[in-house]
Amino acid sequence: MPSSHSATVTALVVAVGLQDGIGGSTFATALILATIVMYDATGVRLQAGRQAEVLN
Repeated sequence: MPSSHSATVTALVVAVGLQDGIGGSTFATALILATIVMYDATGVRLQAGRQAEVLN
């Protein structure tokens, strides 16, 4: 996982899934939020790596 943010939203999705089930709108919302956070975290890591290559 790219960041602690990803771990947090993954835990949120699992908790919502266990509490409310995976068929509800709450689970879908948590899953969409997790996807956005992980996508953003991956992009930040990629850009930071490219910047490090330029600086080094």
